[in-house]
Amino acid sequence: KDYIVAEWYDLENDNFDQLMTCLLLRIPVAVGYDWWRHEVSAIDPISFGGGDYGIRIRNSWGMGWGKDGYAILKEGKATPDDAVAPRVIIANPEEA
Repeated sequence: KDYIVAEWYDLENDNFDQLMTCLLLRIPVAVGYDWWRHEVSAIDPISFGGGDYGIRIRNSWGMGWGKDGYAILKEGKATPDDAVAPRVIIANPEEA
């Protein structure tokens, strides 16, 4: 561990706008999906054009999943049931 999340934002459940705001500010978000029974990292906002949006996610299942461990979810599937974003990240005191 190189860094520790010391403070975080709890995003509102089922709030795609808050998720996109964090991603547009370059703040990654841990998102949970009840339909998937899984947590993943939301890392990039995606525009499909025509007012359609989604997110790029990184999964913990390794490079063999999706496209090199990444996938894109459209808004309907990307709207998280729970989400948390780091607010303050500090260097691991054991490593400093």
